[in-house]
Amino acid sequence: MRADPPGARNLAFAEKRVLTPASAPRPAPFFRIRIKARGEGYIDRTVIWVPSRKLWYDKQYTIPPLPGFWRTESDRAQLRLLARGTRPFPAPAHWARVLPK
Repeated sequence: MRADPPGARNLAFAEKRVLTPASAPRPAPFFRIRIKARGEGYIDRTVIWVPSRKLWYDKQYTIPPLPGFWRTESDRAQLRLLARGTRPFPAPAHWARVLPK
């Protein structure tokens, strides 16, 4: 199984901590976590988690569209839970090839 976990685990992901912006890391194996939100005020998002660099890329699908950005890990245990039972994707040659648009 690849790193797109089932929706049930996605519901547990919540951003409740202060996060620090970061620069893009050197390419490394990563997990892609898609979160499909339901209900008013919730936002769909894609997270690219790079555990070896302790960073993740957050792309929120809003109107108007906003760019995604790299940030420090906020809750490693929660990210591990979301990726449980999956394998990371191999390191890309360039992040631009795998980051969500």
